Amino acid sequence: AHPIPPGWSVAITPDTVDLDAGQSQPVEVSVTPPDGWEGRQAINVNALMGKDLRGGVTLYVTRGGGN
Repeated sequence: AHPIPPGWSVAITPDTVDLDAGQSQPVEVSVTPPDGWEGRQAINVNALMGKDLRGGVTLYVTRGGGN
């Protein structure tokens, strides 16, 4: 529904996580905008179980412009 903008790259490690109730797992998200980009961009990272949304977070990437 909200694709990554053209020219951007997103890496999520690990790309899948299996958890039991009460467990947690660190996940690293790396977002790289295209060269020369400046501004502020929201990137949504969602947690799914099958096709069911179970949670998520919105990350904000900022570069330049004093943001």
